[in-house]
Amino acid sequence: MDEELFAKHINPIQKVEINGDEFKLKPLQWKDMPKFWKFTNKITKAFNFGEIKEGEELTPEQQAHFSESLDEDTIDILLELELNTMKISYPETSEEVLKSFVKDNIFELMPHIILVNTPKTKGKNVDTKKNSKSGKS
Repeated sequence: MDEELFAKHINPIQKVEINGDEFKLKPLQWKDMPKFWKFTNKITKAFNFGEIKEGEELTPEQQAHFSESLDEDTIDILLELELNTMKISYPETSEEVLKSFVKDNIFELMPHIILVNTPKTKGKNVDTKKNSKSGKS
């Protein structure tokens, strides 16, 4: 019974469509989370360079800032996280095939790796002050 309670609060599998094929990604393991948060922190800083509207091109300054954030260390971490995700999600597939898949789809996989591993707020309202006034906790 306790496991069912905890299972309700664990991130679900993330579905990814690449060239018409659907892949189901499972969350990373405990040991991968420090690297995941290191990567997420770096990539968040890379995208935090002002308001960019959909369809707008990046200015040369914004492009340079983003490129600087994607250094060798960041790419290594991203590749490792994506490969580990694929190994967890598809344990029957050879590592060689998974490495090729990750290499060829690195940027298509990136947002899904972030989504499947980022903690979710399950409630509609996370305003603790409002909930405590209404008697809810």
